[in-house]
Amino acid sequence: KNQERLNNNEKNFLSSRYSVLANRKKNAKKSKKEYDCFFTLEEFLEHWERHKRKYGGPICAITGKTMTMIGLNDKSKKYKRNWLNVSVDRLDTEKPYTLQNTIFVTWEANKAKNNLSIKDMRAILDLYEERFENMRAMFSQGGLVR
Repeated sequence: KNQERLNNNEKNFLSSRYSVLANRKKNAKKSKKEYDCFFTLEEFLEHWERHKRKYGGPICAITGKTMTMIGLNDKSKKYKRNWLNVSVDRLDTEKPYTLQNTIFVTWEANKAKNNLSIKDMRAILDLYEERFENMRAMFSQGGLVR
């Protein structure tokens, strides 16, 4: 019954994701992380609709992959993660769940950035720019020889 209720029903699936967020602080063990959720279910569903309009459907904001909404696997795949499922992620993990700080991505993308802070991501981008973008500009000006 739960599989039928969640699978192929966008509102039910997203409502279940919201419920996890809304109750996360209550269910969290002693943690320094901010788990407060500062929006209602209705605001969350509208946030999802804006996301779909912006990206052209249920598309991951990071990878561009189409996201799935498989609430429960069949019994033969009981503990297998659906890596393309919609995951609600915080852009800045040090800040609480707000509409501004929340994005819709695949579980795969969420897991990939799991332990990176905004500061860490900026450091990676700075290194990339330093090593590739700035170098490209120097090469195009004839300043360096390979």
